[in-house]
Amino acid sequence: MEGSPRHWGHALSLARSSARAGGNFAERLIDQTDAAALARTIETNGQHHPRGVRMLLWLLAFGKRARGASLADGLFAAVQVVAERYPDEREHLVQALLALDSDAGRRLASVFGTNVDSADTDGGMFRRTIFEALPEAEPLLARVAELERAGEDYDITALLEPYLKA
Repeated sequence: MEGSPRHWGHALSLARSSARAGGNFAERLIDQTDAAALARTIETNGQHHPRGVRMLLWLLAFGKRARGASLADGLFAAVQVVAERYPDEREHLVQALLALDSDAGRRLASVFGTNVDSADTDGGMFRRTIFEALPEAEPLLARVAELERAGEDYDITALLEPYLKA
């Protein structure tokens, strides 16, 4: 994940799609991430691509919650430099860092005097699948899990239909 910042948005799109469908593509990718190497990439290339840095932080927020704090700590100084250089991106970078790790996001907000709404500090807002976002989805989740264990083919649209009409 040390690639060019211009590609981080594409990786974010893949992660978002995978996570919303219940996949763990992003977690597997982020588990392989070397925070020090990524910080060097931000220092080298991110200075010219602040939006790419923001996309990277949102991408990392799809990872395992336990990994978020260590990644945020490893990237904090590099992200702070980008935020200093691009005042118009500061609030966006703070929000993205909050999603990765609320403590690091609050710390960056305090450096720049940015207000942080407590509703924005839950971290990992994209970690819920579309199924978990549905009201009373436990029966649906149980049925999907049963079908998956059995290796059966099923029509997800048919399973979702009662929820979509509600």
